[in-house]
Amino acid sequence: MRCPLCKRRTRSQGLCDTCKIVTAQIQLILDEYYRGTISPDISDFVRELSFAFETDPRVRGYFNVAFEILGIAWLDSTDTIPKGDLDEITATRTPEKMVWEVIERAQIAYLDGENVRIGELSSKIIETRLAGLDLLSEEYKNAVTEVKGALSVALGKTFLTLETWERYGRSRVILSILYWLTLHLRKNWDKDGIPEEVMPYISGRYVRDLLDYTFSRFNLTERQRKKVLWKLMGIETGQSKIIRDIVEKDFGVGESIIVPILKNETVRYLERTRERLRERPREREIEE
Repeated sequence: MRCPLCKRRTRSQGLCDTCKIVTAQIQLILDEYYRGTISPDISDFVRELSFAFETDPRVRGYFNVAFEILGIAWLDSTDTIPKGDLDEITATRTPEKMVWEVIERAQIAYLDGENVRIGELSSKIIETRLAGLDLLSEEYKNAVTEVKGALSVALGKTFLTLETWERYGRSRVILSILYWLTLHLRKNWDKDGIPEEVMPYISGRYVRDLLDYTFSRFNLTERQRKKVLWKLMGIETGQSKIIRDIVEKDFGVGESIIVPILKNETVRYLERTRERLRERPREREIEE
């Protein structure tokens, strides 16, 4: 049997342990937005995911429509938008019916006749992240970046099943980023703190970079791998995402292996996620 997300061999049906944590992370993030009480650790990390759907050509159209809806709703202070006012829905190559199915499943918006009504998640994002900000402030710039990340997480949740991929496409980028970080999290689960260095997998003289391993799991092409790596390094924008540096190290295998260095924001997020996941069994015991 294989995990439906990463295709790794498993002993039982359903998700592998790593992908279970990936899906749990997505839900933990969204829960905070629905509650309207977003912790700084979550907020800071979500900004790091702002590129995830913009970089993914298979699903970029969904993101563009979602971002336009939220932008118009915020700028016009409205929860209802005439469908004809949306430019991105006609610009995308994705069939319109499929776009609306995904947007509605993500609770970003839904169709009501010839109008678009914003969903619960969009309302919460506008209320908690965008309301009352000065357009020239650094806070506003950060908020817009965070909104892009939050939309990427919300859309990412809708792409967590094989059936979804077969119909709508596969959100490879956000899933691969979270999968890669989860491998690092699991590797350091029992340590006092999560290390900033993402060390490779080492077995004897076999050494493999975890990012390269992840890209292979999610079938990213060489071109896609380069684009994601460039986004992480900030080559196009001058601002890195998720990581703050990449170094090369010699592990005695005849060639240097890259070792990404995580940003402080990413490390804090992983430590908070580990704490929340550890709390879950205790919470269930209390409920019982």
